[in-house]
Amino acid sequence: MSSDAEPVLQLGRDLADALDPSDVLGRWMSHHLADLITRCEANPDDEELAAATRDVVLRVWERKGGARFQTQPFAYVQPVLRAIARLDPDPDPWAYYRPFDERVPNAEALASYPLLQVACDIDREVGHLIRLGVAVTARKALSREEPWVIAGMETAETEEDHAARALQQLVRRLRLPAGPDPRETLESDNQVSMESGSAHSAAPVDDKVCPSEPVSADANSNDAADTFESADALTMGLRSAVVRCRRLIDQFADLCEEQTAVEREENMGRTESMACEDQTPEDAMERD
Repeated sequence: MSSDAEPVLQLGRDLADALDPSDVLGRWMSHHLADLITRCEANPDDEELAAATRDVVLRVWERKGGARFQTQPFAYVQPVLRAIARLDPDPDPWAYYRPFDERVPNAEALASYPLLQVACDIDREVGHLIRLGVAVTARKALSREEPWVIAGMETAETEEDHAARALQQLVRRLRLPAGPDPRETLESDNQVSMESGSAHSAAPVDDKVCPSEPVSADANSNDAADTFESADALTMGLRSAVVRCRRLIDQFADLCEEQTAVEREENMGRTESMACEDQTPEDAMERD
């Protein structure tokens, strides 16, 4: 029996132990797995028996969703797996909301229209925020799974195993880049808020404070900074992404207001011009 078969045999032992003994079929399958593994260990040179045992173990693992376990494998990870299709470590512009088909605005168009540029930035940052949110959730879900389930995920090759491993890789990848310190981002945003006095300035990130509560910028900054002191890199990255998204949305709102004001002035100018054109010479003389 090759050393490569040992992880599969261990998975078989774990499956036999984890199957619900109160279920008749589960109890039978548990005994069957235990018997096959015992025979394999007693006959290490029987390659045919080893192959048959491996096939049974992997088929039970593949069909684990239909079996009854004392703790159902992937019960915590399954909701997170449904988000995998949305993830892309290097998305194209407009990749998340996809308002365009194939004719995406080029760099020149983005430079000419600030509103379009900020919209593109929001699209990108929200995508990053979603990946971080999924990574934080995935880490928690994976930590709640039984150790033998994680070991089985790394041993087997079902689509579900590949997806769960992708979650692990996502968590590892997003934990590595340090990026800007969220506390510096908060201080920068609060400084901009105090200098501009804008009602749309980005609020600091603090889960305990409702956005509608009137709280001073300094109080928010201190509370969030205390939270960051005890946070890990992944959670800090998520909070920093929230701050960046808020800042971009505020910038987008300011640009919208500016554009609305310009359009209002242009409309008033056109209205006055049309009114002058509609005047008769007699009306002009009366006005003079």
